[in-house]
Amino acid sequence: GIQSQRLLTVYFKNLATGEKRGPLDPLNISGAFLALAKAMGEDRETVMNAQLQLWKNWTGLWESTALRMLGRLHDALASHDRAIILDPKQAITHVNRGSAMARLPRFSAALASFERAIALDRSLAPAHSNRGGALHRLERFAEALESHDRAIALAPKLA
Repeated sequence: GIQSQRLLTVYFKNLATGEKRGPLDPLNISGAFLALAKAMGEDRETVMNAQLQLWKNWTGLWESTALRMLGRLHDALASHDRAIILDPKQAITHVNRGSAMARLPRFSAALASFERAIALDRSLAPAHSNRGGALHRLERFAEALESHDRAIALAPKLA
């Protein structure tokens, strides 16, 4: 609506004036892309297309997460599935898909998503932790404990 238009206007104004941060880019992701574009010289279109794709992926991730948090699990699952079709190598998308499946509750399908995420990124602690939860719900307790132990080893703050 109007607030979104206002945020976009401020964002593009800040981008044009060199302002590093704004309400849509608190982490200064656009600054990194602008620096890269400058370093690449005249090939700014490629960089800007990459930035646009990054923003689409970022908003898609938050859309899916918001839908899941709102309890709109089937919509969230469809959003995750679309994201996986576009980029099947993003481990976190498989974790989020598994989280939606677990809430449906479809624990075998959730487990498959968590295992796919782990195959893509063995260091992703939430994938191991969520895998442990799915295994627990499937009454595969020894495997669940191993998965939780792995998650804690990767990210001790999960304990």
